[in-house]
Amino acid sequence: MTSILKIFNVTKCLNNFLVINNVNFSLKRGEILGITGNNESGKTILARIISGFIIQDKGDIFFQKKIINSFLPFKRVKLGIIHIFQNKNLFNNLSVLDNVTISILFGSNDNINLIYSRQKAFEYLKFVGLQKFFNSKINTLTRLNKQKLKLAKAFGAKPKIILLDEIMSGLNKIEVLKLAKIIEKIRNLDISILFIDKNFSAIKILVDRLLVLYRGNKIADDFPKKILSDKILLNKLS
Repeated sequence: MTSILKIFNVTKCLNNFLVINNVNFSLKRGEILGITGNNESGKTILARIISGFIIQDKGDIFFQKKIINSFLPFKRVKLGIIHIFQNKNLFNNLSVLDNVTISILFGSNDNINLIYSRQKAFEYLKFVGLQKFFNSKINTLTRLNKQKLKLAKAFGAKPKIILLDEIMSGLNKIEVLKLAKIIEKIRNLDISILFIDKNFSAIKILVDRLLVLYRGNKIADDFPKKILSDKILLNKLS
């Protein structure tokens, strides 16, 4: 598989504190790459750097062999880099269908109309199993269904890469399995996924390769089974 994203020597300081230190890695097309670490590891900062909400101090980001260091978040969305945040991404005053419709209208580079966008939005809701909730308000959805809706919104923006930031947070084991199946369906469409999470159960069943951050440094990049059986690494993840 060819690499769609390359992170080269990325470094970031915030408030005179080194939060990302010379990190390198690549993401292959159609790969699910896990990024994990403790609460001070820098994994969410790294995700925000990739999506353009934070600009690195040093290093380069290559997307499809093109440097995108100067690209603002909306331009990265247009390229197909979609970031699903842990506690954001949904418009609470809009219906489930309209949430996805907006993503289609914003994420498309084509001249499309509202009727077409709503038709496509319903297809994406069906893809994640939310079609019967199309007219519901966000506050009526369960935690699991809100996460499914985030995936539908991301899918509607024609992604090439989806950054999933703690999407399994607050879900029980059965819900994790249900959401993992949808993520796998998305990956099977040749969409690459950065799975930023501390949920080891999800990592074991979803991730092809696992990258571990500790105090802003990459300390491991290997198969999940090997990393999650390493007691020294696991101590640094606690």
